[in-house]
Amino acid sequence: MRRAFFIYFSFFSVISVQASVWQAIEGNYSRVEYTVGNRQVADSLLEIAEMAIPRLAKMTGVSLQSFRDSKTRIILTDAPDVTNGYAIGNAIVIYALSSGFALSWSSNDSWYKLVLTHELTHHTVFRASRRKISIFGIIADNSVPRWFHEGIAQYFAETWNAFRGDIFLKNAILSGQLSYQAINDWKDGAILYAGGHAFVRWLAWQYGDSSLIRLLRYEPDSWIYDFDKAFEAEFDHSPENLFAQFLRHMIIAYGDRLAAYPEEKFFKRFPVKNLQVFDLLPYNRPDSSYIAVVKLDPVHSYRTVLLAKLKNRKKLKAIYTITNHINTDLFFSADKHLVAFGRYSLSSVHDQTGIRFDWFIHDLQKRTTRLVARNVRARSAVFTKDKALVLIHTRPAGSLLVRYSLSGQKTDTLLVSTMPIGYGCALDKNSLVLDAQRPNGWHDLFLFDIPNGTLHSLTRDSLINRYPLALNDSLIAFNRIEDKNLTIAVYDIQNKRYSTHINDQYAYWLKHYDSDNRELIVSRWESKRKASLFTLPLDSLLQARPHADLSCVNPFYPRWESHTPIYGNLGSLPDTNISVVSAGDVTIPHFPMLHLLSAAVPFYTGKETGWSLFGLTAWADPLQRQLFQLTFYADQRGADYSLVMAVHLLRAWNQVFATTLYHGPVIFSFDENEYVQTYQDVVSLNWSHPWNPGGNPRVTLKPSLSYNGYRYIMKNKRPNLPQRYAYHGPSADFSIIYNLPTRYGSALYKRFVYGRINLFQSMEAAYRFTIAQADVHLASNLFWEELGLKTRLNYTTTSGTLPPLNRMGIDRFFGIDVPRDLTYTRTVRGVREDISARRMAWASAELTYMMSEKNNLKLLVLPLNLLTFTAFYDYARLQNENIVTISGYGAEVTFGLEIIRLGVGYARGRDSAGRDNEEVYMRIILGSGF
Repeated sequence: MRRAFFIYFSFFSVISVQASVWQAIEGNYSRVEYTVGNRQVADSLLEIAEMAIPRLAKMTGVSLQSFRDSKTRIILTDAPDVTNGYAIGNAIVIYALSSGFALSWSSNDSWYKLVLTHELTHHTVFRASRRKISIFGIIADNSVPRWFHEGIAQYFAETWNAFRGDIFLKNAILSGQLSYQAINDWKDGAILYAGGHAFVRWLAWQYGDSSLIRLLRYEPDSWIYDFDKAFEAEFDHSPENLFAQFLRHMIIAYGDRLAAYPEEKFFKRFPVKNLQVFDLLPYNRPDSSYIAVVKLDPVHSYRTVLLAKLKNRKKLKAIYTITNHINTDLFFSADKHLVAFGRYSLSSVHDQTGIRFDWFIHDLQKRTTRLVARNVRARSAVFTKDKALVLIHTRPAGSLLVRYSLSGQKTDTLLVSTMPIGYGCALDKNSLVLDAQRPNGWHDLFLFDIPNGTLHSLTRDSLINRYPLALNDSLIAFNRIEDKNLTIAVYDIQNKRYSTHINDQYAYWLKHYDSDNRELIVSRWESKRKASLFTLPLDSLLQARPHADLSCVNPFYPRWESHTPIYGNLGSLPDTNISVVSAGDVTIPHFPMLHLLSAAVPFYTGKETGWSLFGLTAWADPLQRQLFQLTFYADQRGADYSLVMAVHLLRAWNQVFATTLYHGPVIFSFDENEYVQTYQDVVSLNWSHPWNPGGNPRVTLKPSLSYNGYRYIMKNKRPNLPQRYAYHGPSADFSIIYNLPTRYGSALYKRFVYGRINLFQSMEAAYRFTIAQADVHLASNLFWEELGLKTRLNYTTTSGTLPPLNRMGIDRFFGIDVPRDLTYTRTVRGVREDISARRMAWASAELTYMMSEKNNLKLLVLPLNLLTFTAFYDYARLQNENIVTISGYGAEVTFGLEIIRLGVGYARGRDSAGRDNEEVYMRIILGSGF
């Protein structure tokens, strides 16, 4: 055991002195950590932070000296292919992909200024709301509601614009969905962000920015920050009561404004009734066939691409399935023979989960799919007129256009641009039209000349111009935002003119142009942002239209939209250079860690045990590269009656190293049906390397090696049992999981496969034994989504001298659906019996019906969600000198969350002596019931 510790800690000593891919630079108020190759972006982030922090300090009433004393930590990572960021404690994480931002309907703010200043505002508000209780960790600072955190971050860092607020707020008001509860609920983040932003902006307009400073600095020397109390002291109303006044103002403002817009009559709704449709393109109009992206069932957490027929002008019926694994839009060749799509490809990058994309081309005539590009940063694509696929690769500071042959064997780079490029369309054989974001933040259209590799600007204005669709060789339809309203415009390349043609009460997103039928396919939001698809005849698009007459709108009501913070909008920070100090390499393990929570509670349990102390502490790296958690229970009777559990997790070299220490009671220590008070010490040193073969996010393989040591002390003397014993040894484990996800989670799988092989070898002379086990879990729905079958199989074999207390075989505790003390036992419902064995074959089959996915009822603290009825049959065959079989069957009703569920059941069982038994029982299911 000492040798294992020496090897383990020597390994970490080697790691800590290795050259790191992480480096750091510093300014007066902030420090940026970044991966090698991203220095240019890191310099930009540091400049933004150094200019923004002094303004934010004034806006929130935080001392600027506090930033000098404790610099803001900014971590720049390009491992996940996402465009976002978050703030937690004294750290900010920025995902370095500005090009991903171009695919979203964003404002005209520069990407890094927008995201970083937004997160810096969160960080500064955290500082402003800290009180004395913050010494217990960042979880203690939880009184500020989510709507205020997001609202003030958007107010300080952004303007009020269409996609980051207006279209969501408008739809929520018109749908009757805007309420104080809605802006506090993570179930709809769009309403939370838009509603919180509007509410904070309205407060600043009505009461001034100084009211926000006083709100944040209320009772700065108190133990806790009580947001509701501070709000009522500042505004003389509770947040909910003042929200009612805000809501009335919003209803009048939007009703007044939208009345000025016409409602177009040329749009024709696609009449699909039986499926939720996300995308649709006519494939062959004479036989009513379409290519459609749908959810075959509302509970699916994935989308399916079909070639389908429209029956009776109402229902789509599948001809065949192209794929049920897609994570991008669909991109079609001009003749509709080819369709391209991407799916997530997962890997380990810089000790994080890296997200890239694999790209495929499907031939609709041959009905074949082939891989074109693997593990690339590309979310959008365009087919050229000669059917080559151009993928728009994204980088932290720009974009690439890479052309792929149909086989994917030949590639060439067409363009390298510092601008983030979004979507494109093919104009003719030698040119593409692209939308891209200029350095000043404007979104414009550009003509790309393929042979010459040059870009020519088509639009140059502050309006947001997006998603070009080629109508012919000279006309481009595209979306643009005017007066925060999404419109449809046309650009005439020959005459170099553009004009708006559709600007009505609804927002229409362009999807495709169906040249065979001369129709635009568009999508619009209706009630609760449910998207519906429409067609628009091309001829009607080019007809003259009435324009919105906004002259009659009362100018008083929109004034909150244009209100700016007293120190100016942070998105308008100037581009400048500051002095940058290089701080050298950052080596693993990564410090400092965030202090999540620490607490200790003393209590008195009576004369027998006296005073005790329960406590915990938890720390984490912001990117979860390192975690530490300690829980303890100190009993005045001494260490043998106390509990300590410590877990340390470290991600290094794209692998996972875990150390677990446990001292405390053995929960299920029974001998001949009597509980034996037993305490144990457990030490586990573990290495694992989870990966997704081929990048497939639905499949995970995980090899694992560990060295484990166990020591036991029995408080009750028992005949033929030692009072102290110990053993230790290595363990090897390999598992594979496949999961097709649905909202039902582990309560009722769509498709699920789990396999695991485990081997443990004890090295202790007194208990030299080997245990090998294999598990297989198979699950699938039957006939419809609410009915499913799950089968679990286990085979365990042991040789040698086992330790005491029946650590292999069947145990009686079927009220908990996990192996006893997480070791080598299984249960048969209806049989409360401990049976030791040298070899065991165990099986359980469950037929489950989902009665209710969600409701508003609770039992104890768990909601009665995922309410299921299950009929089951359990069986075990155990062998020592003789063979014993036991079985049980019955039914359960279970409910709760995916990670923990409760149930009540009835079981009839036949024990090892052939006796029948029946019982009503309660049951706890942890995780997926492994």
